[in-house]
Amino acid sequence: MATKRENTGRPVTPKGKKRTDAFLQVAANLFLEHGYDDLRLDDVIAVTGGSKVTLYRQFGNKESLLEAVTEYICAGYERDLRSLDLSGTDVHLSFRRLALALVELALSDRQLQFYRLVMGNSARFPAIGRIWYERGLATVSKVFRDFLFIHLPTGGMSEAEIDAFADVVQGALVFRLMSEAAVLRVRPDQDRITYTVEIVSNIFRAQYELTVNGSGRGPVG
Repeated sequence: MATKRENTGRPVTPKGKKRTDAFLQVAANLFLEHGYDDLRLDDVIAVTGGSKVTLYRQFGNKESLLEAVTEYICAGYERDLRSLDLSGTDVHLSFRRLALALVELALSDRQLQFYRLVMGNSARFPAIGRIWYERGLATVSKVFRDFLFIHLPTGGMSEAEIDAFADVVQGALVFRLMSEAAVLRVRPDQDRITYTVEIVSNIFRAQYELTVNGSGRGPVG
C-alpha cells in the first residue's frame, strides 16, 4: 500500500513547483528506463540530489512516487494536445491535425514505455491504473469532447452523445495502433497510420454534416 504523501497545507510557490517538476521529470525518465522493480529510490536521489528523508516526506514511498510520476506524465500529454494551434483552419482540417497529433503522441517511444510501465504495474498497484485512466484516457477524450462542443452545431448532439463520440474517436485512433506497437515493439507503418486518421476524420465529417443539416440526432453508425 502506498504511503500517503505529505500535505502541509502551505501553498506551492512557483519556485517550489518548478523544483518538483524537475524532480518528477528525472524520476519519470528513470522509471521509464529501468521499470518499477529495478529502480531504487537511492538511484533517483543519486541523480536529483537531496535526501531520502525529503523524498519520503514529499512523495512517500516508491509506489507513491510512481503515482506522482504517472500524474506528471499524463499532465504533459494533455498539455501537448491542448497546445496545438487549431485556429484559422477549416474545421475538418483542424480535426485531422488533432487526430494525427494524438496518434503520433501515442506512438512515441516515451508514450509506449509509459504504457508498458502502467500495464505492468496496475494489477499490483490499482491506483496507477486509475490515475492513467482518469488523467490519461479520460482527459484525452475530454480534449476531443471540448473540440466537438466548440465545432458541432448547438443542439445537434446531446452532451451524452458527444461524450460517447469522443470516446469512440479516441479508441478508434489509438487503441489498436498503440497496443500493437507496445506489445510487438514495431511501429505501425505510415500508411496504416494515415488510413486510420483518414477513416476517423471521415466519420467526424459525416457526423458534422449530419448535425449541420439537421437530418437526424445521434452519432453516425
